[in-house]
Amino acid sequence: MKKTVLTVFCLLAVLFGAKAQDIDDRAQYKLNIATDLWYNSANAAGLAYSNMAAWRNVWLDYDLAKGKFTDAWGARSQSSLSLAGDMLMDIEGFKVAANLSLERNRLSKSRYNNSLYELSWDMPYFVALNSDELIGWKQSHAVIDVSAATPLMFDDMLSFGVNLKMDMKGASKNASPNCRYRGLSLEIMPSATFAIDEANIVGLSAGYKLRPSRSVVGTEEEASTVVLLKGLGNYDKRVAGGTMGIAPIEYSSGAFAIAMDYKRAGYSSDWLFELTFDKCGTSVSEDESKIGQVDKFLTGLSAKGLFGESRSRILSFSLLHNLNYWLEGANATTKANNNQLDANLDYTAYTGVDDGGSFDWMFGLGADMHLLSYKRYVPDASFKVVNVLPYAALGKNLLLTKEQSLLASLKLGYNFAAGSKYKYGGETVGNQIVGYMYDDEIDYLGSYYLRTTFSADYTYRLNTMLAPYASLGIGLLTPMSSAGSRFIMSLKVGVLF
Repeated sequence: MKKTVLTVFCLLAVLFGAKAQDIDDRAQYKLNIATDLWYNSANAAGLAYSNMAAWRNVWLDYDLAKGKFTDAWGARSQSSLSLAGDMLMDIEGFKVAANLSLERNRLSKSRYNNSLYELSWDMPYFVALNSDELIGWKQSHAVIDVSAATPLMFDDMLSFGVNLKMDMKGASKNASPNCRYRGLSLEIMPSATFAIDEANIVGLSAGYKLRPSRSVVGTEEEASTVVLLKGLGNYDKRVAGGTMGIAPIEYSSGAFAIAMDYKRAGYSSDWLFELTFDKCGTSVSEDESKIGQVDKFLTGLSAKGLFGESRSRILSFSLLHNLNYWLEGANATTKANNNQLDANLDYTAYTGVDDGGSFDWMFGLGADMHLLSYKRYVPDASFKVVNVLPYAALGKNLLLTKEQSLLASLKLGYNFAAGSKYKYGGETVGNQIVGYMYDDEIDYLGSYYLRTTFSADYTYRLNTMLAPYASLGIGLLTPMSSAGSRFIMSLKVGVLF
């Protein structure tokens, strides 16, 4: 995995190393991406209509998070080191965008341990230790994400594109019982756009996602007790190690995805609307014996508008609904009907935008909303959480000298929790995971807390080819209860070239 990502980095450096970049500081970089409608859309062909300046960016990033205020499956201390890069280039009329990363994580003092890389509320089937012992983990994560669009054809009316993404994850815990996890995600998404006229463009994307993964739990010592969780507290008692130890858990997942886009260019504003739909089925088995299945239906709606003469005021909205069903056993009996809803509304304005693509001030207001509503039939169990987090942001870009600039920003948010509740009607006696984990998660998700983040980006324009930079980010999550806070830090050094 490591060799694959480093090879791609080297190839891109050789391929694009001769041409100077159009972006030479962090303020330009961020504004360039923020004010483009197609870059983060599901339609790669839309890059053909993008007016973004070209850039190449490589960085080394160290992240640290410490504190008791974390989700029940999180670690009190977590650090990561990553090598990453992104770029947008025009190659003989073809627009190519790439995002690459290689990350190594170390988790310490994780209370509740499980057999997955990370938990998702729409995957109830996994192995967990029947203990509250504090244990550490090591993780690795590599991503290669490339999108390309053809030049505009037939009087600038038509373009084709494709997005290719490979995501590889691995995790290991050496303490007894030990655990190994390996996961792979492969995605391909062809797309096309058609210009009805100069003001109206429509797009269509369709693709397939393949996501196999595997976890192995065992021990070289005497057998240890574990539990095979089946969602919201339901479980089977199992052991790891010995002749009766639990077999590897296999996850076989495939998904079909469709996205439809509509862009409207007006006199005072430009808009992009996107509707997405994913259908995903994941089968979970142990030693070829089916444990369960999750059928997931994702529906997303987003809109992004650019306003003003320089299109430097941005209004965006996104909504993602996840409806999933839990089906157990070889007969695929439906055991749960669950909903997740995530929404965001954001307004950001940049002032003092110049011809070079930089700005003077940034102001932002917005809110995030998160809803979980899970219901299991037998045994009777339910889990409900509603969170709303409004926030405000302020940023200032300073030109220190002709070669040096500093971008500083502050973001404040407050999380409101309402209706957080967990109920379980099955047996919990003698089981640490079932007896305490979900209650601890409700305490975390149902907390009122203040979120404060500060970031500073320093850029030094060395010459027309290289612009090294350093970034520092500091964050603090402060709950209103006595659960303890959480400190977050990020240190990044990189170069725009």
